[in-house]
Amino acid sequence: MISKRLQGLSLVELMVALAISSILMGGVLYVFNSGKRTYTLQTDLAELQDNARFVMDELTRDIRMAGYFGCAGNPPRNPPLPTLQLQPFYSKDAMEKELNDIALTDEMGNSFPATDTLRIAFFAGQLGVDFEKTDFGSGNNDIFLAPGSGGANSVIVSDCKYSHSYNVEKFTPASSTEPNPKITIGPSPSGFLVDGYERPVEVFAGLTPVTYQVDSIQGGGFGLYKFNGNVHDDDDLLIEGVQNMQVRYGVDTDNVPPYVPNRYSTNPDEGRVVSVRITLLMRTAKKRGFTCPYDKNKRFFLDPDIDTYSPMDNKNKNKEDGYCHRLFTSTIHVRNGSDQIRANF
Repeated sequence: MISKRLQGLSLVELMVALAISSILMGGVLYVFNSGKRTYTLQTDLAELQDNARFVMDELTRDIRMAGYFGCAGNPPRNPPLPTLQLQPFYSKDAMEKELNDIALTDEMGNSFPATDTLRIAFFAGQLGVDFEKTDFGSGNNDIFLAPGSGGANSVIVSDCKYSHSYNVEKFTPASSTEPNPKITIGPSPSGFLVDGYERPVEVFAGLTPVTYQVDSIQGGGFGLYKFNGNVHDDDDLLIEGVQNMQVRYGVDTDNVPPYVPNRYSTNPDEGRVVSVRITLLMRTAKKRGFTCPYDKNKRFFLDPDIDTYSPMDNKNKNKEDGYCHRLFTSTIHVRNGSDQIRANF
């Protein structure tokens, strides 16, 4: 009987094949993990930049509205509040608490560089007015609003000559017989609409204080809150990822034309505020399992008083490792008339 020779792999050949396959698979997995990490990093940075752009746009819009008194460009002649003048930018809140250099901690109690708070006042919004029904001549005290509009406690009526501020005595909602809601001007120095306004006429709701503040988020991380008054809640979170905000006011201490800043200060009371400089330290929202390559040996200049901040310093590494940071700065020109007014909010 003739025996056939069996064909197959020896143990040595099998081990060599497995070793080569393992090396190849290791290379494939390395490339895959590296690509995944790069993709994750770029996605997080793109989200960070989008958040920063959104915040800057929001701040720019509100800051540019501060000191806006309609087409006239001047403060109201007869503010309803007795004392009188309004300055749109504040260095203290209503409780006389300083708004700059506020201590910041996360949910674990870790301390971070002190952050500033921005508090400004501007018209809450322009009211839709039915100009066919409303008579802006002297002697009238009713303003008919567009259907669906809400009321206000006070209004500013402005044309391209001047503006006036009025208390609202009564708000009459729309009805089946009158589809336009109506506000009735209350007691004021004149008691009725004055001066015979000429079109275009703008009607604004009363001045509203708005506060922007960086704080920790419940569940972890930081964010920027936007709220009225002095205390925020979870519903006031505007955007996450803002870790620090520094505010500097460009003031013209000479107060003579041309109005340009000759110094930047934390105190807007030092002179006419003609610009506001905002610096934001943004941090990615999620903590990843690797060190951000962009943060190695990186120092972020926040403010002369704070000096620089390095997330990867030995004292910061444990709490910051896994996040990426970026610094954004913008200087915003301020619309601020020569007759600044000051009011208590």
